[in-house]
Amino acid sequence: MPNVAETERSSDSGNDEHKPERKSPEENLPGAIKSFCTSASPAPLGPKGDGHYPWSCPVTHTREKIYAICSDFAFLNQAASIYTTPNPARSSCLPDNSSLAAGNNSSRYTGIPTSASERIYSEENSLENVSSSLGKLPLAWEIDKSEFDGMTTNLKHKSGNVKKQISKKKTSDKKGRHQRECPQHFPLEDIKQRKVLDLRRWYCISRPQYKTSCGISSLISCWNFLYSTMGAGNLPPITQEEALHILGFQPPFEDIRFGPFTGNTTLMRWFRQINDHFHVKGCSYVLYKPHGKNKTAGETASGALSKLTHGLKDESLAYIYHCQNHYFCPIGFEATPVKANKAFSRGPLSTHEVEYWILIGESSRKHPAIHCKKWADIVTDLNTQNPEYLDIRHLERGLQYRKTKKV
Repeated sequence: MPNVAETERSSDSGNDEHKPERKSPEENLPGAIKSFCTSASPAPLGPKGDGHYPWSCPVTHTREKIYAICSDFAFLNQAASIYTTPNPARSSCLPDNSSLAAGNNSSRYTGIPTSASERIYSEENSLENVSSSLGKLPLAWEIDKSEFDGMTTNLKHKSGNVKKQISKKKTSDKKGRHQRECPQHFPLEDIKQRKVLDLRRWYCISRPQYKTSCGISSLISCWNFLYSTMGAGNLPPITQEEALHILGFQPPFEDIRFGPFTGNTTLMRWFRQINDHFHVKGCSYVLYKPHGKNKTAGETASGALSKLTHGLKDESLAYIYHCQNHYFCPIGFEATPVKANKAFSRGPLSTHEVEYWILIGESSRKHPAIHCKKWADIVTDLNTQNPEYLDIRHLERGLQYRKTKKV
């Protein structure tokens, strides 16, 4: 802030004749303050009878604190306290109850008498009292902001419009994302009907098998799913070795050639024997065999497919597929739509609109754990007759013929 004129302080208060001549306070004031005080008061700047001197840029302080009046509307900024012994002098620029401390030191701070009756401003004074006491005196750093008001208003309108646009865009993005992630009436239940895989069936696959034990390994896989805690039952699961002991076989099981005496009826008989051993009930039958001994007369491929797909959704049924020189267990299926736009279609699709793939659990470690074969290829395999055959695990070989005289 600008400096305020200071009065000289007498070194010897007792002798008036040794006091130096006092200069007019107007001579010590800066030009801007001098002109303001001169215009603000018609009284001369010389000493008056009441012993007060003028000032223009008011600074107030108490014994402990100094408050500098700053900003546009007398915002009080607390400063460090520097106190000098006051020499009261009346200011021509301030009201009569204000005072100015002056001296011959170089301090830039003004003082107020310390008595409570003469104190002008205190910490408890409100900002309104400060502004009213200052009257219309302009502050040294007061800035005219009127030219910025229009710009600020325009900026506010622009920012408001931008915020509205952003909020609308976010809302539309959320709606679009929601529609992409969760399309209306998403056909989850329909998909579940077309894609079926009970992992418990896969858990129960007895893998790996012995060299030629695919028949008993597949049978134990089905039994564990139906009766053990690994599947839908409540009995402890059994192993191939336990089942072979129950059936009367003795180790080493690697040396047993199961192929020559293992057939469909053999597996059905073993299933009944194991059930009798554990005192559980069950039955077995041939689902689809279009040719040969014990063929299923009157059963069609489409009828067999319908029974198989419904049975794979039922935990009380299990299946064994007897292919060319091998046994393994169907565990699931997928009804794949023929047209791409039907991938997530709602409602059931007709058999002409889908293509069925059967998931088959493999017990041999030399092949993939799960095969996925077309139902049409399985039907082709089941409809071949000696000497013609189709190896479902090697479809790349196509139809083959056995070298045998027996037809």
